Amino acid sequence: MNDDTRPRRDAELGAALRALEVPEHAPDFDARLRGRLERERPVPERSNVISFPRLRFPTLTIATVAAAAVAAVIFFGIQGADVRQVGSEPATAARITARMAQALASASSLTGTLTIRNREGELGGVHTMRWTFALDAEGNFKIVEEGAPGALIFLAAQGREVSYGAEPVYGDRRGLAPGPPDQGPSESILQRDLGSIVRALASTRDVRVTEVTYRGRPAWVLRAQRSLRLVIPEDPTDRIAVTVDKETAFPVRIVETLRGRFVSEIRIDRLRVDPELPVETFRPSPPRGSRPDFSDVGFRSADQEAAERVVGYVPLAPAWLPEGFARAETAVARVTDPTAYGRNPVSRSVVSTAYRRGLSRVIVTTRLLGQDASAWSDPLALNENVTDKGQPFEFAGFAGFLVVRAGDVPHAWGLDDRFVVTVSGDLTRGELVRVARSLAPLDGP
Repeated sequence: MNDDTRPRRDAELGAALRALEVPEHAPDFDARLRGRLERERPVPERSNVISFPRLRFPTLTIATVAAAAVAAVIFFGIQGADVRQVGSEPATAARITARMAQALASASSLTGTLTIRNREGELGGVHTMRWTFALDAEGNFKIVEEGAPGALIFLAAQGREVSYGAEPVYGDRRGLAPGPPDQGPSESILQRDLGSIVRALASTRDVRVTEVTYRGRPAWVLRAQRSLRLVIPEDPTDRIAVTVDKETAFPVRIVETLRGRFVSEIRIDRLRVDPELPVETFRPSPPRGSRPDFSDVGFRSADQEAAERVVGYVPLAPAWLPEGFARAETAVARVTDPTAYGRNPVSRSVVSTAYRRGLSRVIVTTRLLGQDASAWSDPLALNENVTDKGQPFEFAGFAGFLVVRAGDVPHAWGLDDRFVVTVSGDLTRGELVRVARSLAPLDGP
């Protein structure tokens, strides 16, 4: 085709396209599109936003820390690791995971260095990332990427996350929800996988325990035939090895493999449990002269009376929670983005409440159903490809599903003729069932 024919061709094509009948967009089209673009927006390698790997929910993880030197030697042939058998009385996996759960529930703060290594492609190259971190039981956290300027800081009481580097513009996300299924902080990085490891080991029957010395400290290594896919959800794994420091009962190294081949490692070094954190630890300090790039998810902190005024109904709350859990924060949104990667309708009149016990957390949310119950799928779906709905489950007048599977945060979700409700967090299957069935309209402050 020569250049002379192109204008005529383009004019004819444009006229044909304009003549097509195009249906009107649905009323929630713009909000759904914004939500989808926000979740899928790529982050430049060096921008004002600190970039993290595609871990769940997000999903980096301080949380997981496992498989010590012994796993490194056995699985990967690393030479010179300080691994040796100690002691003669075998510890049981049940006793160790119970101590791990207690450590997670009782800790008030953590600091350390987080290292994540994962295999890249079939050629077997290994990608390494490293951060320093600090977090506390109020939900605040700070992450600093090694070798890069700036930080990512979440301020729980404000529902605000600030991320900055050397660029003249820094990210300032506000109106964040306390947690899933709505847009919240990037903290899975720090907390979510720790809980998933404890739950996975506690629910796996055949867990082998070895006592070792890891970096000069007594430790246990727990090995199980279990897949959590903690670093890259798309990378299959079939075995996990978790190294647990005896003194603190925190996992300090985790290795996942596939048919004996290294897939990923998560390691925490220089771990300190319950350190005193100065007030300025979580104070954002973007470069002088830089300007904020604001975004707002739509949530605002509220007490019961204010929440009722905003959403027009009495929020639901659990009448029973495991001992030690207490309400930490409630946030409400008149309108916010769809859940489930944009597959669900726009969320309206949402109440999200976090209950905390140390670093453990439970989230209860309620939102209006809208006109079409069939439009809703699991609000906490791990990714767009999840087809397993979970176990049918009726609770507190809601018909829905109970989802307890490896790598996922245990949760229940359901519908009645007016609401969509979710319950999720650091709970065993039995605790999740009991919490969900105890839901009732909140009574009192």
